Amino acid sequence: MMAHVEGGVCPPGWAPAPNVEGRLVVAVAEGKDVGVQVGEPLADREDRTHTHAYEGELALPSKSIAAANGDNQAGAKAQTYGLSGTTSPGVSGLPFVQVMACVKQ
Repeated sequence: MMAHVEGGVCPPGWAPAPNVEGRLVVAVAEGKDVGVQVGEPLADREDRTHTHAYEGELALPSKSIAAANGDNQAGAKAQTYGLSGTTSPGVSGLPFVQVMACVKQ
């Protein structure tokens, strides 16, 4: 049995559960999945950043330009341009409270 308590100290007859420190605790549908750990634990008060990869295309149609005798002879060409990259790191911004996880002895 596991309990979450405030105050940073487990009650008598209970001990800290270090395997869940810094982790989200998720219920499982199958017993074989109990104890499976994924990723690295969060540090104290950490709101971990993450990024997203993206890719796509931008199709520019042709356009007539009435005054095309100016200095800019290198405007965007009508074609499909590929786009790809990674977003800037961002935090989840999820509100949370830190508690002590304790297991019954």
